[in-house]
Amino acid sequence: MIDLKSTGALAKVSNDSFKKLFSTIKKPSNEELKIGYQHTRRLVNQGNLNTSTVSLYGQHILAHLCVLSPDTRRFTGNVLEVEGFWPQAKTMFVDRNDTITCQILLSDIEQLAKANLSDNLADITSDILQLTQEIDKTKLRGKRCYNEHVAEFSGNYNEWLSDLEITRNSWLSDKFEKFQEYSVSLPEHGNLIWVNKFFNSYVQRGLVWKLDFYTSKSHVNQVKDHVPDCKVHHGISDQTVYVVMQLSNAVVVYNTSADEGVISELGKLVDSHDQVVVDLPNLKYNLSFMLSKTGFWQYRASYMLKNGTKFSPRRIDYMVK
Repeated sequence: MIDLKSTGALAKVSNDSFKKLFSTIKKPSNEELKIGYQHTRRLVNQGNLNTSTVSLYGQHILAHLCVLSPDTRRFTGNVLEVEGFWPQAKTMFVDRNDTITCQILLSDIEQLAKANLSDNLADITSDILQLTQEIDKTKLRGKRCYNEHVAEFSGNYNEWLSDLEITRNSWLSDKFEKFQEYSVSLPEHGNLIWVNKFFNSYVQRGLVWKLDFYTSKSHVNQVKDHVPDCKVHHGISDQTVYVVMQLSNAVVVYNTSADEGVISELGKLVDSHDQVVVDLPNLKYNLSFMLSKTGFWQYRASYMLKNGTKFSPRRIDYMVK
């Protein structure tokens, strides 16, 4: 006589083991991720990121790099902010059509909200979901991946994306808020408060794609107590902190001395956001403006940024109360 209870328990164990087998994906070590980032950056800069130059396991590492937590990303590097990365990576993912890659990307896709991006968040998430639509669902892993991940987005993608964008805006706002708090602690911070207030109006509306802070090697540890994401720039030799933010096709730069700011339009005097960073503290720019709490620099800056952002702050948005 068959023991139905035992048979049921055995079936459950078998099913659980089956699920574990198909859901478990080996996570690379931090060292593998760091090496993967360096190799990926080199290939992207050469315009050579493809299935011929990246093995399948290398592609899995690359997928993990896309969805790392902010803390891990600080150690390994951020592939998502490498200019030209996503179009090349997307083409490689499509050519290989690998289910495990899709599983990795979907497993922590929310981490995209907490990363500097070289492409629009909505475009990247849409591309990832489209990749998953194309996987081979006749195979068991593909079917499970589709059922467990893609199904949850069907019918409510716009709502999910809206929540993700809210998370992203909150993350960027928090980064900028920490810098604003640090600014107040500086001996001469008068103009800086006004400048921060003006550009904060763009941050609050989710118009900033990238936001970074740079200072000298000798000063970075002191700044990191207040601004955890501040990076070392070897071209900076004093205690000045530079703010670099990208709004659509323009990069804004100003620093804690708050006497002058610049806006560089990409594709004109500079080709890329990365070039602006490399050139610090020397800058090529389309617009330079003297910073103060009064004057017309806000109008000039907002006029130049309006083409890319479709937004102009009102005085009430940036006047310090």
